[in-house]
Amino acid sequence: MARAELRGRSGKGLGFTDDRVRLALARATLREGKSVADWNIAAEIAAEAAGIEAGKLLERAKSPVSEKRVRASTAEFRALQITQRPAFVIDTEIGDRAIFLEWSNSSHDSDNRFNA
Repeated sequence: MARAELRGRSGKGLGFTDDRVRLALARATLREGKSVADWNIAAEIAAEAAGIEAGKLLERAKSPVSEKRVRASTAEFRALQITQRPAFVIDTEIGDRAIFLEWSNSSHDSDNRFNA
C-alpha cells in the first residue's frame, strides 16, 4: 500500500473537494526532495496545505475508512492492467472504454513538465 497515496486521499475524506493536499505532497516530493513516505513529514505538508492540524489529518489518513477507500482505488487501477501513470479512462454509457496514456519519445520530456 502506498502510504503517500493514502495520505493524499485523506484530504478528500475531511471534506476538501480540491487537489491542494495532493498537489502539496507532489510538490514536496518532486521539487523539494522530501520523503512523503514518512507519515509525519507527509502529515505536516498536507496539514499546512489544508489548513488543519497535522494530528487530525494523520488520524484520518490512518483510519480504516481511508484505507478501504485507497485499497478499492488501487484494485480498480490494477484491474485496468496498465502500468503507467498518468492514465485517463473514459467510459461511455454503452460500455465502451478508452484509455489514454502519457507517451514521450524523449526521456527528457517527462522531466521538463515539472520545471514549468
